[in-house]
Amino acid sequence: MQTGQYNSPVLTFYGRLKFFFIIRTDSLNHCITEEVDCIEHGIQASPQQLKKFQEKNIFIGPTLEGLLCRLERAKTKNQQVETASYEWEQVCRMVQTASTLNDGKPFTHMLFSSDAGSYTTPHASLRELFLMRQMGYDPAAIFQAATSNGAQCLKQPLRGQIEKQKRADFILWSANPLHLVPPIADLMKFPEQVKTVLDFVKTLRAASLNHKKTF
Repeated sequence: MQTGQYNSPVLTFYGRLKFFFIIRTDSLNHCITEEVDCIEHGIQASPQQLKKFQEKNIFIGPTLEGLLCRLERAKTKNQQVETASYEWEQVCRMVQTASTLNDGKPFTHMLFSSDAGSYTTPHASLRELFLMRQMGYDPAAIFQAATSNGAQCLKQPLRGQIEKQKRADFILWSANPLHLVPPIADLMKFPEQVKTVLDFVKTLRAASLNHKKTF
């Protein structure tokens, strides 16, 4: 484990899981050479590097939603817009490339993951999966990113799949879940739908507070 300078409790935790990781590097090739377990963002990965990641069993967590939120906040505050725009453009390019990497089939080691940033970036909400779909990932690959890939990356062989003698939480669907994923055109409405739900929750909360005040 190459640690550099980092929080010792974190290193102890990941050491127990036998993770090999590098804290900050300017070279994705360095990650390939050292055969790390997972890369956060990986926005500058080329098709050749993505294929090497598959070969070396290296996973990528692009954190699309986190980078999009970073861009939205940068525009709102009018701060570091150029940097945030670059990051967003690069991660979109990388994920779009990954979606057809293997002769039209997607990169196999993509993760549904969270951004380890600040309060401005969410932690692995469903919007991440919707964004992956918008970038061209097919539904089957998205379900894989959200289930078995995560288990493999975290070295949890008994999780991530519904098989005999494995531990798994599962959901019963009314139909084939791969057919329930909305078309890309509908995904564009997702942020608006989320806002509607949040506004409704705020209304209920305000009504509840007003009700309490009357007693």
